[in-house]
Amino acid sequence: MNEYVEDEFDRLAKERQSLGAHRQPKRGNPWLIALVAVLVIGPLLGWGIGLWMAGESRPHTQSSASQTAVEEQAQEEKPQESGEPAAAEPAAEAPAVEPVKPQLDMSISVRVLNGRGEQGLANQIAELLQGEGYSDVTGGDYTGGGVPVDTTVYYSSEEFKDEAEDIAQKIGGGEVKDGADISMSSQIVVVMR
Repeated sequence: MNEYVEDEFDRLAKERQSLGAHRQPKRGNPWLIALVAVLVIGPLLGWGIGLWMAGESRPHTQSSASQTAVEEQAQEEKPQESGEPAAAEPAAEAPAVEPVKPQLDMSISVRVLNGRGEQGLANQIAELLQGEGYSDVTGGDYTGGGVPVDTTVYYSSEEFKDEAEDIAQKIGGGEVKDGADISMSSQIVVVMR
């Protein structure tokens, strides 16, 4: 047997664990590719499938609704095939009668209170209501207990409910509430929020 004395080249070969020239070295972490696939590609694929399925269901719902509308329109336009004469076009409808609005008492006392803390808001709303015809309107700051969450128009008795609703409409909305249980300085009190 041929036996050689170990030299530096033999030691280097042992350290690098050479597999030969025709073989590739093993990859460091093959599980890393699987981890990336599970954490990145999987959710993206699921998201895409979810969008695709949502897109598939939407047109079917819309098309069936529009198909029903088209069928109804076709039935209305379809001439009568029986021996009965076609019904005459309905006569023009009489104009709608507007409900009679109750006469509002524009001389009632109205107090506008600023519960928002905005400088001059109560006086601006008071001037607006005076411009709309209310003659006894005053403004001030809200200093009571709990401030309502939304703008609220309180009326002192049921006879002023129509005026309270009119004021709420004129100031751009707000709740209208019965204020008979609270102490009010006017017949109508508006708390701006």
